[in-house]
Amino acid sequence: MVFKRFPVTSSSLLTRAKSIAVLLKVFHCANAKDFINDLDHEGECQRIRRLIEVASKIHTVLGVVDSRDMGLTLPHEHLFYDLRGAARPKDFCIDREDVVKTVLPSLQALKERGVSTLFECSTGGIGRDALILEALARRSGVNVVAPTGLYKESFMPDWVRNRTVDELAGWMIDEIEIGIENTPVKAGFIKLAATDEGLTVLEKKVLRAATRAAKKTGAAIAQHTSGPQSGLILLQEIKVLKEERFNLGKFVWVHAHSEPDLNKHIKAAEAGVNLEYDAIGGNQSYEFFIEIIRRMVAEGHERRILLSQDAGGYNAAEPGGGKPRDLCFIIDHFLPRMEQEGMKNLIPLMTIENPKSVFELHQ
Repeated sequence: MVFKRFPVTSSSLLTRAKSIAVLLKVFHCANAKDFINDLDHEGECQRIRRLIEVASKIHTVLGVVDSRDMGLTLPHEHLFYDLRGAARPKDFCIDREDVVKTVLPSLQALKERGVSTLFECSTGGIGRDALILEALARRSGVNVVAPTGLYKESFMPDWVRNRTVDELAGWMIDEIEIGIENTPVKAGFIKLAATDEGLTVLEKKVLRAATRAAKKTGAAIAQHTSGPQSGLILLQEIKVLKEERFNLGKFVWVHAHSEPDLNKHIKAAEAGVNLEYDAIGGNQSYEFFIEIIRRMVAEGHERRILLSQDAGGYNAAEPGGGKPRDLCFIIDHFLPRMEQEGMKNLIPLMTIENPKSVFELHQ
């Protein structure tokens, strides 16, 4: 493909930069980079390069990775978590090395099976530990992405109630751009949660803050929205997102499979929301997920689907971390089942391309 040159004007810069960023994504950069290198305006060239750098990266716990190198991705897992909330003993402390040694074999097994990237979904309030995640990523070779954000209101620390929307947004931005809890480990996405009965006033405030932080940083928002009423709760979330003029293509309906009405899945996808079917290997059968995927594909929404397991690694509330679910289940059992069901062509789309499109940082 040959790109023609055209005169540079200040008014055309932003449009031109965005167009080139899209070209880089569509054509995997080779020809578009040649085009950029051929620009005759040095200042424009530098600014476009900065835009492209933002538009094609993720923040892992070990640093920036080109989003084209995300590879096979599990967008919702838990390597270390603690769901005790206020019941956790005040003097509780964890042996990080013990956690790493316990969880590391599972991550190494994922790496051996071709998994490149894993999103850790334990937020502040339910055990997020940046240093544990950093050690696991370094020793396993898997790209681990940590979240900023908060879990349900009952798990939120008291200081959240006294912060304004913009103050909460600033805190999330700092965790993405500077580091988590006085560490150099940067968050790579925003993870939130809605109470099963519906968004509380405080949860709405936190979601509103998340939209502002996401627009500033280019991060995606993934929100735990679970239970038989999750489709209705999603509508509450979408109302806030639209009020904030947030791009629904950067929002993930976490645990979407828990909504029994597939018409609500279809309407969410039509609105631009991404649906995460993330209990694979849990209590539901293969057929349950296969049929949901089949129906969504038939409706033309295959590019809105993410697949994961929500599998726990080390449970801080249990002696020795408890008994974790198999992190490799989706690779060893479910993806082969998809292939048997004639869905082989959907596997790279739903495990590589869709996660990349949703989670890469761009503005």
